[in-house]
Amino acid sequence: MVSKRVMKELKALEDGLEYCSATVIEDDIFHWQVFLIGPEDSPYEGGKFRLDIKIPRDFPLSPPKIRFKTKIYHPNINFTGDIFFYLAYVHY
Repeated sequence: MVSKRVMKELKALEDGLEYCSATVIEDDIFHWQVFLIGPEDSPYEGGKFRLDIKIPRDFPLSPPKIRFKTKIYHPNINFTGDIFFYLAYVHY
C-alpha cells in the first residue's frame, strides 16, 4: 500500500511541475533523484539543484529525508545539504 502512495507522489511531482524533474534511483521507488530549477526573479534564478530524497517505509507517517547534493545557501539548509525546517516535523 505504501508503494502505491509513493508512486502517486512521484507521478504528481513528475507531471505537475515544469521546473522539477524526478527519477527513481536503481529501481528503488523509495529513493529518488530530483532536479529543481531556480525560479525567475529569485536569488536562485538560473540555478539547477540536485536533491536526494529517501522515503521511509512507513511513509506518510514519517517524513522523507531530503538532502541537497548541489551547494545552496539558504537558512533552512545546512552545510551538508540537509534540510531543517522545524515546523515541517512538528506536524508529522
